[in-house]
Amino acid sequence: MTTKLQKMQLLDEHFPAIQALKSQAEKAFGSRATDSHNHEASRKYTDLIKNYAEQGGSLLILADALEVTYPALRRRVMTADVTPLTRHSRSKATADQYAYAVQTLTPLRDSHNTEAYHDALLEQYDNGLSINHLAKELGLKSAYPLYYGINKARIRKEGK
Repeated sequence: MTTKLQKMQLLDEHFPAIQALKSQAEKAFGSRATDSHNHEASRKYTDLIKNYAEQGGSLLILADALEVTYPALRRRVMTADVTPLTRHSRSKATADQYAYAVQTLTPLRDSHNTEAYHDALLEQYDNGLSINHLAKELGLKSAYPLYYGINKARIRKEGK
């Protein structure tokens, strides 16, 4: 078990390199597979955070030092080894397909069967439905919770 003193030493050791990449990493929007300067910085930022955590560093302490949220750091560590979502061309799904998806997803969401709901979201994504459009159809203001669910299902399926 890592002591508080050791955690602070790890922070002192890793913080400068992580902090240096933070602003660029925050500008990397879209698929993690995108090849851009900001995405490369984001991948390095994630690798440094993951390395820090694997050595026994505290993500809570790091989040406080970076002035970011703990869930944001934890998400990076948890999804670091998961392959990025494949890029989809513009969805050609019909209104009927979205209506069916909403009809399928709503009972799963309301039943609080999280794994089944996330698996169903992944299936809809794999079937080519636009997650942004699906979020609107489900009455959500943002697609982020749906992408979170899709990634959770992928992590579970990939056994990571």
